[in-house]
Parts: sequence; C-alpha cells; structure tokens
Amino acid sequence: MSAFLIAVVVIFLIMSATVAFTVKVLSSTPARIAVVIAAFVSLVVAFPPIIRALEPSAHVTSPPAVVSPTPQPSAAGEAGM
Repeated sequence: MSAFLIAVVVIFLIMSATVAFTVKVLSSTPARIAVVIAAFVSLVVAFPPIIRALEPSAHVTSPPAVVSPTPQPSAAGEAGM
C-alpha cells in the first residue's frame, strides 16, 4: 500500500469516527446534531482538495531550458565587446 492511500484511509476513518461520536454524545439535542452534521458536510466538501494536495504528482517536469543571450551588434557595427 502506498503512503498516499494510507493517509486517505486514515483521514476518512478519523472523520467518520468523529461524526459517529458527535451524534452519540448529542443524541438528546437534535438541533445540535443538525448543526454538527452540517459542519461535517462542509468538511467533506473540502476533502477532495485535501486529497489532491496529498497526492504525489504523476509526472515530474524537467527544469526549463536556459537560453544564453547572443551578442548584439553595437551602434558602430562591431560585435559587442
């Protein structure tokens, strides 16, 4: 298993355990459960960008080529010295 997959699974399990614990603790107050679930839904919406940030890049780009400047002729018509 890759480290990326392990990180995704651990993050998902932590979020699920937190939701389950919160619902169990706040079971006597339904209004609070709704607010907490709405907060966790917003966290789940933010989950895909977090996964994309953790994902290793598929390809490595090479550094850009360095172009050396060519000597320009001066006003007198000679090559730059």
